[in-house]
Amino acid sequence: MNSSFLNQFNSVYFSNNILSFIIYAFFLLITLSLYFVGFVFDFTDYTWSFIVVFYLILVYLLRWINGVNLIGIYSLFYLTTVMFLCGRFLSGFLGYSERPIFELDFFIYHLLNNAEKTNLMYYLFLGLIAMELGLYASRLIFKRNLETYKPLDIKIWPVLIVLLIIVTSQVNGLVTRIMLAASGGYLELFKESQNASYSFNFMSIITSLMMGSVGVFCILKQKKITAIFIFFLAIYFAIAMISGSRGGFICFLLFLLWYLNDFGTKKINIIKLSLFFVGILIFLNTIFYMITFRSVDHIEQSFFEKILAFFYDQGVTLLVFNESMALDGYPIAQYFQNFIPGSTFVYSLLFGPVTLENKTFITYLNYNLNPEMFSYGFGLGWAFFADAYRYSFGIIFIYIAFISLFCMFLNWLQMNIFRSQLVTVIAASIVIHILFLPRNSLATVFPLIFYVVILYVFYTQFKIRTYEKK
Repeated sequence: MNSSFLNQFNSVYFSNNILSFIIYAFFLLITLSLYFVGFVFDFTDYTWSFIVVFYLILVYLLRWINGVNLIGIYSLFYLTTVMFLCGRFLSGFLGYSERPIFELDFFIYHLLNNAEKTNLMYYLFLGLIAMELGLYASRLIFKRNLETYKPLDIKIWPVLIVLLIIVTSQVNGLVTRIMLAASGGYLELFKESQNASYSFNFMSIITSLMMGSVGVFCILKQKKITAIFIFFLAIYFAIAMISGSRGGFICFLLFLLWYLNDFGTKKINIIKLSLFFVGILIFLNTIFYMITFRSVDHIEQSFFEKILAFFYDQGVTLLVFNESMALDGYPIAQYFQNFIPGSTFVYSLLFGPVTLENKTFITYLNYNLNPEMFSYGFGLGWAFFADAYRYSFGIIFIYIAFISLFCMFLNWLQMNIFRSQLVTVIAASIVIHILFLPRNSLATVFPLIFYVVILYVFYTQFKIRTYEKK
């Protein structure tokens, strides 16, 4: 009886996932066909918004049919991708019309024409479709590992020493951050980061130590130490939010949601999840404006208008992605630095110092878009889709494959979260960076894995052996 039910379940499971994969493959074929014939759409902003929202409804309908966990690593990554790349369409669909969707009015001014809009939307939809193809390919190829959670039992003193180093070092940095934000606003912090040349930075080492240790602290058997670390991490991101950085704080809250629900393995009630997201929106559009040092343009607007403006502001990453595609000649060292830590340093030893504008893809983009503003410390961000485009070298099929394979990696990570302590530690350590990746660079994710592995090996040298417990 049980075997029969299991076989029937597996049959339905695979049939539904295969059908979903075929649906997205069909969408991919249609979009590619339109792309290759060079068809240009003459749509209004609201029409584009309607198409995007209709597509997202279909995405979540198919996920509901297939029983996809909404708080897995991939699902949360997709959610932040929607927020950062599709935020303006959500805002436009709900009635926001103060500014055009396809307008970039900070750092440079660029209002896209129909040909530019269409090309950008091709790449957006191809990227979003590739993500779902990666999801359903993972569900068809990978088997969920059924291992149970394994806490890490190590001696307390090395953990306390690391925690003390992190807290004492970061407190000074956080105080400096608040003072900078209080005196010059949120942009002063960005300028400070943007103007930093490629050199030894003690605080970046401490931050790497902190973020690289997240996974170990999450699986510690001594849960009081875990609670202290998570509490400090909350303070760290809360201060970043007060200074003006909302995105990092949102990603931390999503990380908490994932961690507290058994590392994303426990399915959460859709009503509870909705209330969680509504709570975040209410907080960011009420209390946030009372405590932040960031200059606020929407203070006189109604609550609903603030929410629409919030989504519109977050969606600027789509326009950054568009600008990144228009440039060529990006620094070659960064192609390696995104995956191998220290690549830029080695490059500087071999070929001489790396100038600020060639430090990263981001600085290269900013310098070439507006050298004068860049010299004052201003700039734009980046996008995961921009990285995918760079590694595709303009070949659309590589762009699609790159995004699909990355999403398969995220799904494998979630499906095998308890395969070993190391996999759990790696996943927990990089989740926050993955969630912010839609508007950041791969350099924040893969090099961190290298540090995580080294730190895990270090911590496990202090494991409490069986004979020590007696």
